Amino acid sequence: MLFSERLEELLKERRLTWKEVAATLHIGRNQKKYWSDNEVVPGLETLTKLAEYFGVSVDYLRGTDDLKQQAMNVLDSQTLTLSAREVSLILKYRSLDDEGKTMVDSAVIAEARRVAAKGEEESAG
Repeated sequence: MLFSERLEELLKERRLTWKEVAATLHIGRNQKKYWSDNEVVPGLETLTKLAEYFGVSVDYLRGTDDLKQQAMNVLDSQTLTLSAREVSLILKYRSLDDEGKTMVDSAVIAEARRVAAKGEEESAG
């Protein structure tokens, strides 16, 4: 999925307008249209601002990380049963501010990648 599509999806999910986001992050109001029309991805500084604002990874915004979509597919395809520990973690996560959530999200993504890579190594070896 292209960057502009992911950005549009995030705006819809959070019921925000680009004008609101652009003003908050001090990004030009016409930037979104430029990115979309030219199929370009903004620079790392802008990507980082957007990722922190929306609580997603830069890789997700760039379209190189499908972890969020994979999680949604899992949730859509099965009834989810949570352990007491998982419920406790979710409640703690919900109490975090945006910075804390971004840090946790990044750590979870990194660990999921590490475990997946380890599994691939074991399967190949």
